[in-house]
Amino acid sequence: MESEIRAADRRGALDVMPRTARVVARCVAVALPLIVLLPLTDLSCRRDTAPSNAEDPHTDPASDRRSARDARRNRILAAVPGADELARRIADCQRRIAADEHPIAELERLGQLFVVHARRAHDETYYAMARACADWLGELQPGHPGALLLRGHALHSMHAFREAEAVARELVAARGNGTDHGLLGDVLLDLGRPEEAEPHYRAMLAERPGLESYARAARLRWLGGDLEGATLLMERAVGAGSPRTATATAWAEAWLARYRLQAHALDDARHHADAALALQPNCAEALFVRGSVLLLQGDTARAADDALAAAEATRLPEHRWFAADTLRRADRDDEAHAQERLLEAEGWRTDPRHAALWLATRHPDRASDALQLAELEFASRQDVHTQDLVGYCHLRLGDLEAAAGWLTKAQRHGTPEPRFALHAAELAEAHGRSAEAARLAATAWPARGVLMPSERDRLTALRARD
Repeated sequence: MESEIRAADRRGALDVMPRTARVVARCVAVALPLIVLLPLTDLSCRRDTAPSNAEDPHTDPASDRRSARDARRNRILAAVPGADELARRIADCQRRIAADEHPIAELERLGQLFVVHARRAHDETYYAMARACADWLGELQPGHPGALLLRGHALHSMHAFREAEAVARELVAARGNGTDHGLLGDVLLDLGRPEEAEPHYRAMLAERPGLESYARAARLRWLGGDLEGATLLMERAVGAGSPRTATATAWAEAWLARYRLQAHALDDARHHADAALALQPNCAEALFVRGSVLLLQGDTARAADDALAAAEATRLPEHRWFAADTLRRADRDDEAHAQERLLEAEGWRTDPRHAALWLATRHPDRASDALQLAELEFASRQDVHTQDLVGYCHLRLGDLEAAAGWLTKAQRHGTPEPRFALHAAELAEAHGRSAEAARLAATAWPARGVLMPSERDRLTALRARD
């Protein structure tokens, strides 16, 4: 296998980014309420709060440290709901840690299990628990690479990107194995620096060719405009999976399904979505793809069931938006409204990028709120998806000049994102260039399955302008 990979790499088959394209990763960023922005006084320390320990001359620093350690220990050893294999493995680790004064290996193992659980449950609480494991491990053995890796993953997943970059760079300098390079590549990609991420992904691929490295390479290929190359690499990722990596394999299957849906290969997309759901029944991305395929094929009732299941699995705006649109097509209006209410109540916190996109798309009268979210998003990560979002918000506000500047930036790398073409078509329509709008809408038409149903409606209308 290694000789095959080296030969393929010499031919350029595993180039993770085309030389002519450098792109930026998609993002989800910081929290801000959707409609009423909190005043600064609500976000800052108040004078009527209890004084800090530093202000109290009777505070015992040693006692405070013991209290902090006890609180951290209690957090780490708190029971995790569930009776599946992952929950049992976590409970076993916790029992061994409780009986050991220096549980170095078990803390590292437990932290890794918390990261897996956080990704599966879409719950940031478990990233915080992984970070607590890293902190304890770092106290027991300062500079322990496992502690740095756990801390880096937790910070990255909790969107503390600058801190995560510092930890990842320290880790690469101290140990520098494939996993360490993969973490640093992930952080750099989310910071909008793919040209810096690429060599780290190459280092990971050279040392550890497998599911995780192939999947990262696929993502870079897609961002660089090569859907076919991304599909081939994601097929390799799926092929490298095993029963021991069921969660990761389900994720790879789901993204392969999405790539096939974007190519309008509906049977293939459905096949890979079903494969992902066989491994992880609540895999939201696979439910989205299967629901989209069913909707395109006219099976609205079953599409609505899948869309609702995806929303319940993640509670994220992207899936609540898809559920609301699909439920409405199935004449389940009350459930659709319920999803939109939840999206508005929670979206600013769980995924402000998609919350802003939903606001700008479905409620153009609130585009100024969407723009505020988008601009804060851009302050965190300057990627093409955020550039497109900021441009679209300006478009909905009627500032066509600003919209054109932002949308052009988003499109310059050739990322095959149909939403970019849709927004470009809407800009052309706003300028009165109907033929151009129709042409741009036609370029996005084959990939319409990855758009929200309400976006597809708009695409259909623009396509008919010519």
